[in-house]
Amino acid sequence: MKKKILAKLLVLCMVVGMVPTMAVAATETAGSITVNSATNGSVYVVHSDTELEKIDETYTTSGDTKIRLVPDSGYEVVWGDETSKTGSYYTYTVDNDTNVVYITRNDTIILGGQVATVHPVFTKTSSSGGSSGGSSSSADKVTVGEPATSGGTTTVEVKVETKTSGTTTSATVSRKDMDKAVDSAVEAAAKAGTTPAIVVKVETGDKTTAVKVDLPAKSLKTLSEAEGATLSITSDVADVVLDSESTAALAEQAPGSTVTVSVKPATGLNNAQKEAAEGATVIDVSVTSGGKQITDFGGGVLSISVKYALPEGVSSGEVQVFYLTDGGALEAHETSYSGGEVTFTTTHLSKYVIGTKSMLGVSFEDVLFGQYYYDAVAWAAKNKITAGITATMFAPDKTCTRAEIVSFLWRAAGSPEPKSASNPFTDVDSGAYYYKAVMWAVEEGITAGTSETTFSPDKTCTRAEAMAFLHRSEGSPAASGVGSFTDVPADAYYTNAVAWAVKSEITAGTSETTFSPDKTCTRAEIVTFLYRDMAK
Repeated sequence: MKKKILAKLLVLCMVVGMVPTMAVAATETAGSITVNSATNGSVYVVHSDTELEKIDETYTTSGDTKIRLVPDSGYEVVWGDETSKTGSYYTYTVDNDTNVVYITRNDTIILGGQVATVHPVFTKTSSSGGSSGGSSSSADKVTVGEPATSGGTTTVEVKVETKTSGTTTSATVSRKDMDKAVDSAVEAAAKAGTTPAIVVKVETGDKTTAVKVDLPAKSLKTLSEAEGATLSITSDVADVVLDSESTAALAEQAPGSTVTVSVKPATGLNNAQKEAAEGATVIDVSVTSGGKQITDFGGGVLSISVKYALPEGVSSGEVQVFYLTDGGALEAHETSYSGGEVTFTTTHLSKYVIGTKSMLGVSFEDVLFGQYYYDAVAWAAKNKITAGITATMFAPDKTCTRAEIVSFLWRAAGSPEPKSASNPFTDVDSGAYYYKAVMWAVEEGITAGTSETTFSPDKTCTRAEAMAFLHRSEGSPAASGVGSFTDVPADAYYTNAVAWAVKSEITAGTSETTFSPDKTCTRAEIVTFLYRDMAK
C-alpha cells in the first residue's frame, strides 16, 4: 500500500502588510512556494524546483484573488480551519480526515481578500509497495483499474471513494490519476483496435441526492484526441454518459483547469417553471469549467440515468422526461424506465422534469412523439391556446385560417375582453367563436382586416401574414435585414416582421434563400411559430 508522508499539523499563514517567506513544511521536501504582496496591488508567485525551471507569475488582486498553484502533481497543498491568530499571522490546523484539498499543477484555488498575502504549505508525497493497479493522490481514495476490452470498446474504470457531506457527494480525480487512466485506456485500445472509454465510478452514501465530480480538463483533452473516445460518470444517484462527439466538444470548450459534472435537485425555479412542473421531480444537470456553463455539445448525445421511484399508480410506460425552459414550456425527450432508473438522451444540459406523459395534456391521436410540432402542440394544448378540432384530433396538416391564428394569439394573451363593442367587419358575426379574438386584434393593432369592412376569417393564413400578426402582437420590435431571402422585398408590409422572426429564431425560411411569403400555413406550423416566440 502506498503511504503518504503528511504532517499531522500543517500551517497556512495569511499575512497582511508583510512579506514573509515560507518553504515547504514536511518530512520530505523538494522546492518551495513564495507568495508575496506587491505594492502595485498584484500577487507575485514564484515557484522553484530542482526538476522544473523557475516559474514567475503575477496576478492582479481584485475581490477574490485567483492564484495558479504550480508545483508538480507530486505535491499536496492543504487548507484548514483557522485555529489561532498571532499578530498578523493566522494559523490553520488541518485534520487529515476533514477539510483537506489537494491541488495539482495548473489547478486554481480562489482565495478571499484583496490585501491578504497567502502562504500555502506544500508537502511532497512518497509511496512504497504496490496497490493492485490503483493509486490515490487526492483527498479521495482513487483506484485506477486495468483496461478491459469488450466488443469494440476498451474501458478503464476510475473508482472514487469519498466522504459525503449531508446529501451531496463531491469527488475529485487528480491529474495524476486521470492521466494514468487515460493513457492506459488509449494505449490498450490502440493495441486492440478498439475505442477507449473512461468510466469514473463514484461511491455515494445512502442519503446522497446530489453528485458533483471534478475532473482535470487536460486529461479530458488527451482522451478526446483518441478516435471514438467516450466518458462516463456513474454513481448510485445518477449516470452521465457522453458519446465521442460530446466528449470532444466538452474538452474543446473547457476554459478552466477543472471540469465539474453535477447532477442535483433543481432549485430557484421561477413561477412559470414551478407551474409547469406540477410538483414533479426536477433535476439540474450541469457541466462547468472556469466559471463557464457548458450546455451545448456540438451535436453530441448525452445519455443520463437518474435513480427514480415510480409514484403510486404510475406505470413505467407513463414516465416521461422533459426539458424545462425558462418560460415554463416542457419539451419531451426520448425516455425509458427500468430497474428503478429513468434514462433519457439529450444534446444539451439544463433543468429536466421527471414526470408523466399526461403532464403534456396531449390526447390527440394525430400528434405523435418525435414530430417537429409535438412540443408546440403540447404547449398550446396545456395553455388552452387550442383544443384541437375534436377531443382526439388536432389536424396538424390542415391549413390554418386567419380566424384560427387570431384566436390562438388572443388565447395566448389570456383571452382579454374587447374594450369596444364596435365591429367594423361585415363578415365577423358576433356569435362566431373568433368574434372577441378579432375585435381584440383590431384594438391591439394586430390586424386591420383585408379591407375596411372585411376580415376574411376563412381565408387561409400565409407565412407573411403569420409573421406580421406575431410581430405586431409583440409590439412591432425594431428589426432590419432579411439575410439572404430573395423573395422578401425591402418595402413589403411584412419585411420587418420577417427580419424580426429570423433574428428571434421563429423561422429560418423555407430554404437558405427563400422565405415563401405567399405559401399557406398549416395548423402545426402556426402553433410552432407561436411556441418558438412565446414559450422559450
